[in-house]
Amino acid sequence: MWYCACDVKLPVAEEILKRPIFVLGEKAHPQNGWLPPKAIDQIREAIKQDVSKITKRMDEEEMKEGIEEAWWGEPLKF
Repeated sequence: MWYCACDVKLPVAEEILKRPIFVLGEKAHPQNGWLPPKAIDQIREAIKQDVSKITKRMDEEEMKEGIEEAWWGEPLKF
């Protein structure tokens, strides 16, 4: 998954980017840029948790509505 840390609109990510934690130096790290490694890991974990939470909520809503998609994408009514 490719994303820019400043485009992640989760409170955890926004809070991390507000902190004065940018690495000082002449060159950015190839993977972490100007952020410390732990900051990237925290943002990545927040994204995973958010996706999991939304997926679970969507699954629960579909179960309440009695709708399940077949493997070819057409909804099945129960």
